Amino acid sequence: IERKSFVIVTTHHGILKNYGYTNHSCVNASVEFNQKTLSPTYRLMMGVPGESHAIDIAQHSGLSKKLIQKAKEYISTQQADVSALIKGLTAKHEEMDALIREQKDARDKLAIKEVELSEREIEAKQREIELRELEAKQNFASLREARSRLENLVRELREGEITREKNLKVRQFIKEFEEEAEKKESQIEEERLALEKQQDALKEKEAFFAENGIKFTKESRHSNSSKSYKKTKRRISNTEALKSAKPIPKEENDRYAKKTFEQPKKIIPQLAPGVEVLAGRERRKGTLVQKEKNGESWSVQFGAIRMSVPTRQLQALPQEGTGSGQTQAIQKADYVLESAASSEGDSRPQFELRLLGMRYEDAIKSLERQIDLCTITNFANFSIIHGKGSGILQQGVHDYLSHHPAVKDFHFARPEDGGTGKTYVELHT
Repeated sequence: IERKSFVIVTTHHGILKNYGYTNHSCVNASVEFNQKTLSPTYRLMMGVPGESHAIDIAQHSGLSKKLIQKAKEYISTQQADVSALIKGLTAKHEEMDALIREQKDARDKLAIKEVELSEREIEAKQREIELRELEAKQNFASLREARSRLENLVRELREGEITREKNLKVRQFIKEFEEEAEKKESQIEEERLALEKQQDALKEKEAFFAENGIKFTKESRHSNSSKSYKKTKRRISNTEALKSAKPIPKEENDRYAKKTFEQPKKIIPQLAPGVEVLAGRERRKGTLVQKEKNGESWSVQFGAIRMSVPTRQLQALPQEGTGSGQTQAIQKADYVLESAASSEGDSRPQFELRLLGMRYEDAIKSLERQIDLCTITNFANFSIIHGKGSGILQQGVHDYLSHHPAVKDFHFARPEDGGTGKTYVELHT
């Protein structure tokens, strides 16, 4: 002890046990002994001196009572008192260990309950956000209707005299529309961010509990706890489209006021070889080759295919004339709706709109412009080539057409004409 050496000493002498208890350089220890089975449990008890169980083991082993009684007479009263004291200390030590284990189990259960409640709260909020997003999608039809109202207002500005009252009406509509859409979007985004913060805090809490030895079983975890909330891909809303409505500076106001658009005069030719037509119920675009001998049908060339089509199912496509056409002056206006595609392509609708290879947002913009041009020029029928692929673009095109007020009907083409990779559209006239 004076040299501060580390020594392990085993003894049955009570005086050494007392020395270890009174000297701060020593620590008593013993191995737990089961009094009922008279066998060691091999559990180390620090701070508690052990006692001798020789007489108990001899009695249990079947030695004669006289011999055991004689052995007990050799033990002094002081030794017996020490033995009783050690037994009492051992019992207290066991009771304290049991209480510590119970407290640890209770603490672990409370921690697990706390995590489970946090998970349930996060799951409930996540479901609430999903329901609100679903509600926003269901309101998409009403947004389409609002856009249609805006188009009617723009058409009124183009066709009629622009007054201060109409300008204020357009401004107010755009302002209310933008504010309402942005308010809903910001509310959903704020709730989503708050949910993500809660999930981060929950992960930190779980890590803290794991470091302190608290393990979570699969039964105590919600299936939702291990997955993080994923942000859904946001669609381009009408709010962003309306942001393209820009005020015209005063110095440019006169230039817009004097600007005119000439609409070419359309001439519908007679059926004759070489004339382009829309043929059949699918309104396929083809070129007349020759009239059949029966006089009631024509031979029509569709790409590499030539077919006979009844005359009643043929419609000659209009051709531009050389006339001066009609001019329509555009009066002064504070706002004009600029199309993102106005600088691309010409200002006439296409008989066949090709969307292959385009991103979803760009394809919908092209389709939107096509319908607008068809509405302005009273063009009732056209086809869309969107391809098959994964079906995302095809589904998006059909969803847009099903909610557009100007669309009367649409359907897939026949298998020999493209099948589900092509859609024919009929508009209200």
